[in-house]
Amino acid sequence: MKQIWPTYAYSPTTNVLTLTGLNIDRDQLLLVTAADRGRIMYNFADSSVTASAFTSGANTALTLVATTAGLTTTAALVIYFDDQATSSTVTGTVELGPTSLNALESITVTMGQVTVTGGLTDVQLRASAVTVGGTVTVGNSLTISSGTVTANAGGDFANSIENVNDVGNVSKKIAVQLYDDNGGAVGVSNNPLPISGTVTIGSALPAGTNRIGVVTIGAGTVTIGAGTAQIGSVTASISGTVPISISSVTVGNSVTIGSLPAISGTVTANTFAVQGTAVTTSNFTSTTASTVLANYNATREVLTIFNEGAGNLHIAPGATCTTIAYQVRLSAGDYYEVPNHQTTITHSAVFATAGTARVTEVS
Repeated sequence: MKQIWPTYAYSPTTNVLTLTGLNIDRDQLLLVTAADRGRIMYNFADSSVTASAFTSGANTALTLVATTAGLTTTAALVIYFDDQATSSTVTGTVELGPTSLNALESITVTMGQVTVTGGLTDVQLRASAVTVGGTVTVGNSLTISSGTVTANAGGDFANSIENVNDVGNVSKKIAVQLYDDNGGAVGVSNNPLPISGTVTIGSALPAGTNRIGVVTIGAGTVTIGAGTAQIGSVTASISGTVPISISSVTVGNSVTIGSLPAISGTVTANTFAVQGTAVTTSNFTSTTASTVLANYNATREVLTIFNEGAGNLHIAPGATCTTIAYQVRLSAGDYYEVPNHQTTITHSAVFATAGTARVTEVS
């Protein structure tokens, strides 16, 4: 394969040309030209410009017979030789500089499954398109400063691309998995994706039981439209004056309100009765079934019973109470306060065995 050798030393006094670092035989040297003089200094096929002496070695040297007129030790010589190599296997790093690349008329480089063929000059490598077929494996990183890289994808990669109907007229989509700094997949249940800024939902949630789990609102405006879509729970940090329009609210536990603005319309509230002022006490000792413990009293607000014992006391609202048909049974030392909605009606009682109960009424 024809090559250009760039490193040499020339003495016009002795007409000796030394090829520094090149060890070749005489039949490998093809041509030496003095480019700036337009003169052939050596031609293997012309005896008038051959060499009178030729010494192979680590620094091949030859004595030229061509004229040295106008030449100096810094003469620009172009040296062509044949390296007599058809192909080479190289392991490690190969560096091709501009000088050696410009000397290559044709090159075939095979790297694993990649074969690049063509006349690759420095300009071509920098500016021309190189078609690569097969598989390319990049060990560290690949930097592309500009231009376009086109890859024909196949196998699983092609199967992972799906048809989509997107507002941006994008006909294909590729699934992408994000990972955090610790290598964990982002977006899964135990590693949510944090979002800052503004999130715009293009259309309302469809009707039904669709839910958004938890929404934390730091500042700004949140508008929830009509419909049956739900937000599981909302934590809001609100400052300033916030107008609120609520159609109905169901409170499961409790609500603490520091202050309220003026309220117009109708407000319905469940209230307790006014505190009573009259107190009546009595004792109950009957062992006869369905004995009246407290008669009907429309103004009675509180009715309590304490069983001193020793027998068990059976109590029922209404006129009938037995030891097997009753509402509550009090053992010795037990206390019973009649529910709020039963305080005015008649209550009956009976001791299973002898005992005493203390009855208190407030009206």
